[in-house]
Amino acid sequence: MEPLPAQPQATTLIVSGPAVTGVVLGPAGEPVAGASVTITGPNTQETLTTNTAGQWSPLPLLGGAYEFQASAPGYTAWPAPRQVSLTGTATITLTLAPATNAIASGDFEGDNVWNVWDWAGQINLSIEAFDGQAAARLGDGSGEPTDCPNSQPGQLWSLGQRVTISTGPEPHLSFLFKISPFPTSDSRPPTPGPWLSVFFETDGETHELISPDELLFSPEWTLVHQDLSAWQGKTGTLQFQVVRCAEEPFSVSLDRVSLGSGQ
Repeated sequence: MEPLPAQPQATTLIVSGPAVTGVVLGPAGEPVAGASVTITGPNTQETLTTNTAGQWSPLPLLGGAYEFQASAPGYTAWPAPRQVSLTGTATITLTLAPATNAIASGDFEGDNVWNVWDWAGQINLSIEAFDGQAAARLGDGSGEPTDCPNSQPGQLWSLGQRVTISTGPEPHLSFLFKISPFPTSDSRPPTPGPWLSVFFETDGETHELISPDELLFSPEWTLVHQDLSAWQGKTGTLQFQVVRCAEEPFSVSLDRVSLGSGQ
């Protein structure tokens, strides 16, 4: 009888798996053609290019943890890649920042976050982020006392930063958000009040940029963008506000906040 070989005589690489594709979006939600998408994971290092619809071709991938990173001319790549645990077929959304982002620490990563953001109420950094290791979470812990539309006392959380809106073409505010835990329609309070609103304070006036009625609340990360051309060149405070007017707990997570000229 011949002895068993000390080393394997052949190497088998499994190249079939569920197809994974996705789309790359710019700050205003526009599909980005010609973007490079780098996918890193188990036995995988791939770079693909998006088509005119901002999509990359389906790629078979085995299950496991992967990092997805996008870059494109005329945009800035976010520092941290998006981390996704794949268990089957998936469609991944990646986003890019404007070439010049007026928001500092808009991805809430690193040690400089609380040097550039002002806050009211207890604001936490959550590891349940769209990318990297941190997203801002408003609604946890204790908020500041505030009045609700139903004449009941409520709590307020706010997160703000002083910015100058670009004089370039079509300046846009862009951010990702999600709600957790997501309430059912039956459990929403009759008068929920402004769950999430965005304001811009400048020249002694406060302008509501995004009202809660404009937002489709979702337990999944959702991209929101708003044209701020009406305030080109203005300096003021951009502020996110979350108000709780019912006992039912919830929190709003924010990530990848950007402010810059469109394409």
